[in-house]
Amino acid sequence: MSAFLNSVAKALTAFVVAGYAAYIASTLASSTGGSSVTRDEWVGLIVAGVVAGFAVWAIPNTSTSSK
Repeated sequence: MSAFLNSVAKALTAFVVAGYAAYIASTLASSTGGSSVTRDEWVGLIVAGVVAGFAVWAIPNTSTSSK
């Protein structure tokens, strides 16, 4: 069960970090909507989070220590 919770925690962290990075980029004055987030930027923000979360979830944990 602990391995499952570790995978969930990693995936959620990736989702939040990628989504937040996309949010920061979309609120820059030079973005399409200026300092507000447009509908298309919200879609991109959610897609970035989901893709990052799924990618982290799908990659198995491997140990780097020698046995």
